[in-house]
Amino acid sequence: MTNNNTNRRATEKAVKYVYWIVFLLLLLSYFITLFANRQLVRQANWVEHTNNVINHVSDILAKVKDAETGARGYIITKKIEFLSPYQGSYEKTITHYNAALELTKDDPLQQERLQKLKKNIDRRFEQIAFGIRSFNDNNQEVTDSMDKRQPEALKVMEEIRSAIAVIEREERILLSQQNIRIKNIFRTINAITIISLTLAFCLSLFGFITFTRISNDRKKYQEELNSRIEELKTANEELVKMRSQEKFAVSGRIARTIGHEVRNPLTNIMLAASELKSAIAEKEENTEYLFEMISRNSDRINQLVSDLLDSTKIDDLKYESISVNKLLDEAIKEAEDRISLSNVKVIKKYSSDICDLSVDTEKIKIAFLNIIINALEAMENKDGSVLTLETKGGDKCTVIISDNGTGMDNESVSRLFEPYFTSKPKGNGLGLTNTQNIVLAHKGEISVESTKGHGTSFTIKLDLVR
Repeated sequence: MTNNNTNRRATEKAVKYVYWIVFLLLLLSYFITLFANRQLVRQANWVEHTNNVINHVSDILAKVKDAETGARGYIITKKIEFLSPYQGSYEKTITHYNAALELTKDDPLQQERLQKLKKNIDRRFEQIAFGIRSFNDNNQEVTDSMDKRQPEALKVMEEIRSAIAVIEREERILLSQQNIRIKNIFRTINAITIISLTLAFCLSLFGFITFTRISNDRKKYQEELNSRIEELKTANEELVKMRSQEKFAVSGRIARTIGHEVRNPLTNIMLAASELKSAIAEKEENTEYLFEMISRNSDRINQLVSDLLDSTKIDDLKYESISVNKLLDEAIKEAEDRISLSNVKVIKKYSSDICDLSVDTEKIKIAFLNIIINALEAMENKDGSVLTLETKGGDKCTVIISDNGTGMDNESVSRLFEPYFTSKPKGNGLGLTNTQNIVLAHKGEISVESTKGHGTSFTIKLDLVR
């Protein structure tokens, strides 16, 4: 008996040591992960800061190019409407310049580069203004003085491009370093998680097999372990959200670059076609048709570029407090004609005690309307069509928009928010991309679940007004 009591006390003591080790291990893992998450947030803010600098200096070059293109089009065609891109371009350029200057105020070298860039920007706009004045003063004819100034104009523009390239290169180096830090922190979190969970699991298994009689202590440990897993899951979800924001910013920058690079040659094509049409004295039978084809397709390309830019653009949001239930009702009202024609039954499951949202009401309404229209199109020509709108409270406002339409396969769901991805014959594939970007711009979350032949459900989570 004495030996049994001694063994029991020894085992109970061993259990206590095991649980203390597990507890300390989890506590250490918690504090390390908390510190790492703070570093992640800090690095994510720097990534956003650097992306903003790159966007503004890119927009500076784009606005200068727009001014050049407008002036060139006016001098070539003598049509005043070609000056539209030039009008106000200097003020817009200075707005982007001031923003970049403010963002880099902690970097003396970049400040010096931006100040030199400002001088060249002023010189280039003076050159453009001089060219337009000389052209107008000489009965819309190109003068020798204008020709003589052309090499200097090319030199100034090249200096602007070079200065912006240097600034962007330095910012991209910073961006690369920041991304490396984020990856290292993420690896550290993963390593800590794997090690702590592995050790905790091994120790828990040892305690469970050897000391089944101490069920209460084991239960307490299991609850702590589950709590830790939930904390790690939450941390991982926050990391995924930050990566989505970064991807959103990069996608917008790529879209703007594509837009500028496409529009410049497109403008030249349109100018060349206009000049060629004017130069042809005797037009053949198909000439007008061919020129009309060039104009129509150029306009279509220009509209596609505009749609892409609009779907990835983050404007300044105009926040106001409003009930999410009222927002959904307004969105439904704008689609009521289509709902009536499609014989769709609308079911509302609104929470009555939910707080108001602080959002840009028009943009969020567009996001809701895009999803509603997508649902209506998925239920076309189907009997018993039902559209369900549901709101829930909690830490965040949750909106669920569901339909019982055709549904989607896993591949379509995974690509649903990609630009230009659509399964509809007349769709442009940008509606849901715009919806996702609106939600992300509000620091919200959007997800979708769908089963082929059984319908689709969109879930949006937004911050409540506290």
